[in-house]
Amino acid sequence: MTREDGKYISSRFIRRIKIGDNSELVYHSLRGNPMIIDSGAREILKIFSQPKSIDAFLGEYELDIESMEVLKQLINDGFLVHSSEDVREYFFEDVSNKITDAIKGKELRVLDLSVSELCNFGCKYCVHSRAIKLDRSRMGQTGFMTMEMAQTAVDAFLLHIDHNNIQEWDLHFGSAESLLNFEVIKWAIEYLQKNQRLPKSISLNSNLSLLTKKMAEFFRDNNFRVNTSIDGLSDVNDLVRIYKDGHKTSIDIIKGMNLLKEIGYQINSVGITLCDENFEKVDTEIISWLKDWSISNALFDIDFVNMVGLDPEKAADKMVRLEERCRQEGILAEGFWKTPYKNIRDSGISGASRFCSSLMGNNLLVTPSGNLYICSYSSTPVGHISDFPNCLGKGPFRKILLNSSVANFSECRDCELEGHCLGGCLLTREGGKTQNQKVAQMCAFYRATTKKLLKLDAKK
Repeated sequence: MTREDGKYISSRFIRRIKIGDNSELVYHSLRGNPMIIDSGAREILKIFSQPKSIDAFLGEYELDIESMEVLKQLINDGFLVHSSEDVREYFFEDVSNKITDAIKGKELRVLDLSVSELCNFGCKYCVHSRAIKLDRSRMGQTGFMTMEMAQTAVDAFLLHIDHNNIQEWDLHFGSAESLLNFEVIKWAIEYLQKNQRLPKSISLNSNLSLLTKKMAEFFRDNNFRVNTSIDGLSDVNDLVRIYKDGHKTSIDIIKGMNLLKEIGYQINSVGITLCDENFEKVDTEIISWLKDWSISNALFDIDFVNMVGLDPEKAADKMVRLEERCRQEGILAEGFWKTPYKNIRDSGISGASRFCSSLMGNNLLVTPSGNLYICSYSSTPVGHISDFPNCLGKGPFRKILLNSSVANFSECRDCELEGHCLGGCLLTREGGKTQNQKVAQMCAFYRATTKKLLKLDAKK
């Protein structure tokens, strides 16, 4: 213990979740550190509701060895703090330091090539089509990345990681439907092989409807992590994930998955998005389907950009049911909805985390036009590849990372997830004041899901 000559007080950032008759889970809304406490620990926190020195406390109460350890942990984890300590100041100092490094490009280690800004699907909730409507400059002349632009992007990024002594980096192909421009994907990998500069991992997002055996073998032979999406069982998926002419897509998605399976390759993950039209119809049967396909990673989310008519509590209940079933089947369920919970669960980070890797300055998307974005589906350009990496420490790149800090969102102050949601998803906030209602809806959803997930963990 430290500062025993000073006075301690129970932190005002303690948040409580009742999990039984005699115990509750507490966590720090800035620092995390979840722990289950009993009536004895609750009594200690109650005693320190007014400033009191450790010496005075020990003079009044006789503690056994176990209770002394609890007292030490309450201090170490920030539940009891020095009465003069400004915890929020320390928290924002951590956040500021992280942003400073990100602005300099020190955290940038993922190159995302948008080889295609076009898609053959017309999904009803498409987040990419929204980005195009807000910013058509992503497209370039044709909507497809040229080999010359791909080389410019790769060369510039390799110079960046060399300059920053970054030993490992990742490469992703995505945005809209990447297989519409397979030749540039193939060329980029062969170019990197020729120069002996292959990344640690290569991933690709595709609806798989255009997959051929030649493509599948190329992905297998080059160890691609192939990700796809299907929004429920076939009849449910076909309500929202459709072709531009309205035709169903599930048969072609599954055909692509079967093609990979036939050549002995496995899908890396499957995304399932829930919106108004399929929310009631997606249930735990999709988990059994994933299990039958030996898919060990699933990405669940509700539509985090467009306003949906879902009650946050009801939506949270469903997501946690899906999570519980995934755990039973040995499937890792991911998604933005779990971010605040994961930041609490994996805490000790003390504010050095952000809502996603993009807002931590990890990612750089290059579109066919050469525009740069920190997220695959953002409509806010942060520079151009011709000015990379000079554009990192100034202008839009710097501005977007600074402006996305939780310190700039008055509505986040004293929220129970303040240091773990950290302002939420950039895409939810893009689009101006018209998105305010959606931001509020997602805030309520994150609060509900986080509490339910923490309770689920505590009961286990």
